[in-house]
Amino acid sequence: MVRQAADAGELRAVADVLGHSPDMLMKTYAHALPDSIRAVADRIAARSGLFK
Repeated sequence: MVRQAADAGELRAVADVLGHSPDMLMKTYAHALPDSIRAVADRIAARSGLFK
């Protein structure tokens, strides 16, 4: 569920379902997000014109 969340709202919903705070969810399941983190970094770089 964490890996497939589309946005922060969905992550919050997952945290609620699991009985975690969003902070605890990220600390516990952050290992599931490296691909998502890279994708966000790539989008930021593309929009900012960096790393052309």
